[in-house]
Amino acid sequence: MSIESSSLVTKNFSVTGMTCGNCERHVRHAAEEVPGVSAVTVDRPGNAATVSYDPERTTPAAIAAAITEAGYEATEAGA
Repeated sequence: MSIESSSLVTKNFSVTGMTCGNCERHVRHAAEEVPGVSAVTVDRPGNAATVSYDPERTTPAAIAAAITEAGYEATEAGA
């Protein structure tokens, strides 16, 4: 099923615990595995991730929980 770009929301997350490129890949993979997520950008030096998702299929809390379960503390930035 394709996701129409007009229905997507983009949120920034603070992510701590990333120390290398492998950590970035783990965070990206954890977020991408959440149903409804369409794009993930990870910025290790900035301790951040930007995620585009369908708000009818998932929530920022679910995305943060998936990243946290992967071993990296994640919270919605500005929340």
